[in-house]
Amino acid sequence: MKYDVVIIAILVTIVTGYFYITSEYGVSLVPSNPASRTLVNFTFEDGMQGWSPISNVKVLHETDVVHSGKYALQVKGDSPIGVWAVATSKHVQLKNNTPYRFSGWIKVDSISSADASPKIYLKVGMYLDHKWYRNFYSKEYDLGHLGSWEYVSADFRSPEEGSVDFNVNVDKRTSTKDVYLISYIDDLRIETL
Repeated sequence: MKYDVVIIAILVTIVTGYFYITSEYGVSLVPSNPASRTLVNFTFEDGMQGWSPISNVKVLHETDVVHSGKYALQVKGDSPIGVWAVATSKHVQLKNNTPYRFSGWIKVDSISSADASPKIYLKVGMYLDHKWYRNFYSKEYDLGHLGSWEYVSADFRSPEEGSVDFNVNVDKRTSTKDVYLISYIDDLRIETL
């Protein structure tokens, strides 16, 4: 019996990059590489991972349209005038004076707006001492490729002092136009450089 557990733990480590530690209280999943550079990995395999809609938009756990794995997040609805972002993640703490890379995949199936050329980005919103500090944007999604997954990224450095945290947003980069969209996000991560 104990050899079966060891063999399973070795297989899980090889396949997932994690290993199990057993204790009298059960089993824990622990990174096999403690020097891992990934701070947050929004794969959506374990649910919505703290994402929520803004205004009239819906955020849904998606199983039919995914970049990888079995799940993604669908962001769908109308983002009215006066609102910049359409969906947002939970806030996550950052280390001071550290370079980071945000990366991930976005797919836009449909977009309409009074704006002749609407834009969709993924954005990192940084907060310093619990107040908005600065935004870092990915390149805009190429609307000439509607219906295709597109990789986007942005590099940034956290401030030297203060309490720093961030959230990730699907953003239309305007508050003066409404936008209706059907989009998907998957495999978003923040890692140290």
